[in-house]
Amino acid sequence: MPNRVKVATLAKGADAAEQAIMEARRALSDQEDDSARAQRRSQRKRDRLESRYMPRGNG
Repeated sequence: MPNRVKVATLAKGADAAEQAIMEARRALSDQEDDSARAQRRSQRKRDRLESRYMPRGNG
């Protein structure tokens, strides 16, 4: 196998690996966004329930 073919094969493999890393980062970022969104939603729900059932200032 000539060296040019080896280099081309290695470069192709490196490009594929880089692409896979980018896709994994994107998926992780999306997952983190979903998690943060769910946390904000549950916090809003908790705040709403607290204000409804535990009014402040009526000590």
